[in-house]
Amino acid sequence: MEANVELVWLPLARIAALQGKSVKTIRRMIEDGNLISVKRTVKGDKSHTNKSFVLALQDTIDLDKQLCHKQGVIPQYLGLEMMQINQDEFVSMFITSYHKERAVGYGED
Repeated sequence: MEANVELVWLPLARIAALQGKSVKTIRRMIEDGNLISVKRTVKGDKSHTNKSFVLALQDTIDLDKQLCHKQGVIPQYLGLEMMQINQDEFVSMFITSYHKERAVGYGED
């Protein structure tokens, strides 16, 4: 993972899995203002799709790293993006999917 990343955004379904909740519950939490979400277009093999990403707090990032290590997968992400929130700018990373490979750094202690 990039050292200068300030915000990590995980796919909505991954957040649901990490928190042991349904996707529907996570969507309700977003609607209620308990979670922050944005949409991004993600390029697939043959087409593009719009995906919802949820801002991950440090405890969720730690759970994601542990799960990656346990499953032997590494995250794939979009290029880094500068995001403005209020008057501040943050370097953001959007994890789009996970692939079976050994991670170097991410999920390792």
